[in-house]
Amino acid sequence: MENSIQEPGHQYLLANHIHACSANGDLVFLDLHADEYSCVLRSQAGAFHQLLSAERRFRIANDCGVTCAAQETIHNMVTARMLTEDQSKGRIFKPASIAHPIKSFVGQKKTQRITTTLSERWNFYIASSTALARLRFTSLESVVSAVRHRKRILNCDNQVENQDVCRALTEKFMRLRPFFPSTGLCLFNSFALTEFLARYRIYPSWVFGVRTHPWSAHCWVQDDDTVFNDALEHVQTFTPIMKI
Repeated sequence: MENSIQEPGHQYLLANHIHACSANGDLVFLDLHADEYSCVLRSQAGAFHQLLSAERRFRIANDCGVTCAAQETIHNMVTARMLTEDQSKGRIFKPASIAHPIKSFVGQKKTQRITTTLSERWNFYIASSTALARLRFTSLESVVSAVRHRKRILNCDNQVENQDVCRALTEKFMRLRPFFPSTGLCLFNSFALTEFLARYRIYPSWVFGVRTHPWSAHCWVQDDDTVFNDALEHVQTFTPIMKI
């Protein structure tokens, strides 16, 4: 059984199902188990950072002082299994590693009329149907795990080789998107695009981001510094919290 004793000197890792970032001075946590976000406001974030060791682990301090509220948050996170001492179940606090986006396929001038083949329409339908079914009948954690597992076994964390091909396929996907009856939320759109590109052995990153003033959560598809399926000025308002 996992040790949940919360005493001074104990140091904790982020549980593997927790992702975190600092956005606009606030600390934001994404819990894939619960499929929800939580936030430590900037008024407490400074004290919270005092409880982050040089090894990027959270700790329970001996003193109270300005860190009382932060220590209580640490206690609550341990109780909620968001933090762990078990190295096999956790990792250090480290922001998502993703290039700052400076380009986007959205908004670029199209040089020719977008046409789609029967094969491309079929791949779009299969990808979209797969995304819809998984998001409707399985958890976000399961979806994320499956996409990660595919990239890991195929050893495809490298950059996409030909962005011209990616752009053409993304434009075809966006051209077909209105014909598939589903919500327009970014979660479905980005997951379906990821599945569509995977059918062509293209595996860009699926990025989740947050902003806190006002609060909003978003996701998009990106390779290196290029966004595939959203406007650059929109994506740049979000801080990445998870990259798949």
